[in-house]
Amino acid sequence: MVARVRIAAVLGVLLSLGCQGPEDPSGETHNTSTGGVPADAGASGQDDAGTGTGSTSTSASVSSSSAASTSGTASATSTSASSTSSSSSSSGGGACGSGVVPGCTDEGGGEFECDLTHDGTARKYHLHIPESYAQRPASGAMLVFNFHGLNTTAGVQKYLSGMNERSDARGFVVVTPEGTGMSWNAGNCCGSAYTNQVDDVGFTLAILEHVQQSLCIDPKRVYSTGLSNGGHFSYRLACEHSETFAAIASISGLVVVSPCTPSRATPILHFHGTSDTIVSYQYGIDGVNGAEEVTSAWADVNGCSTSTEVTYQQGDVTCRAYTGCSDNAVVELCTIDGGGHQWPGGNSIPLLGHTTEDISATDYLLDFFEAHPLP
Repeated sequence: MVARVRIAAVLGVLLSLGCQGPEDPSGETHNTSTGGVPADAGASGQDDAGTGTGSTSTSASVSSSSAASTSGTASATSTSASSTSSSSSSSGGGACGSGVVPGCTDEGGGEFECDLTHDGTARKYHLHIPESYAQRPASGAMLVFNFHGLNTTAGVQKYLSGMNERSDARGFVVVTPEGTGMSWNAGNCCGSAYTNQVDDVGFTLAILEHVQQSLCIDPKRVYSTGLSNGGHFSYRLACEHSETFAAIASISGLVVVSPCTPSRATPILHFHGTSDTIVSYQYGIDGVNGAEEVTSAWADVNGCSTSTEVTYQQGDVTCRAYTGCSDNAVVELCTIDGGGHQWPGGNSIPLLGHTTEDISATDYLLDFFEAHPLP
């Protein structure tokens, strides 16, 4: 079964590549253009894909003014979720929910496929609950949102990142949502979600509330990560709902929303290959603001020092972090020398360049998340 899922995931990527041309590791060809960076590093845009076809250009900035929040309160129970099973007691964390996530179908192995109507549209997300959930801390389990790239799916994202396997090993809950038209509205990009101005931020917050009503989730340990379009979107969540998301990690994704006004200093982790032909390391998607410019600008917003220190170096990977940041809101950039548009240490996507084995982005970002709960 696992082999068939992996083969299907690869075939899905190849099919999207064949139909769409060069894209994000999930097969992205973004259709609008506007890049963004934090603080005063203004941006004018192109699109997430290196072959971006967008024609508009707007500047995007990040400042530390407050952003509104609509996240649900944390509530949960001590059993795993199922749409058909009744709740039962367990040893972890006390009673904080029903234990039954409405609209979720148990697919076995801790995996649930969930239906949720938002803004009048039927949407889907995948929920993974590890066996060790019953032994979660009294404060609740950590929750990680894992967003796919353009022209791919939640299934592909799970395959590329190996996030569910890490969930089982480390005991956190994973939500892997499905975008509309295999895309996310990251602000000024991408795909039909952007074209149709889909409220993906509202959908994400609705998922969080939906899960919190039934599972014990620690409200100080909710995080977001994603690849390319999913990385762009994670940045948008940091821009607009930093009071809800404790930290984010972006793989080959940039700030493409304007304005970007996080309500607090937000820890940022960014992975990017120097040979990424879809979202350029050097020039981003607007020809100006690449990975170094975006992380430098965000470090300025976070009140970090202007210098960096090496936090990881092995083979073709070097990670550098800005330190001295407000509330320990570290900004860290992991550069993969010669790396393509890939998930570092994950399953490789055909035709999109080198995938390093010198770091596991999944393990590294989970360590980063665990070190940075909400203050």
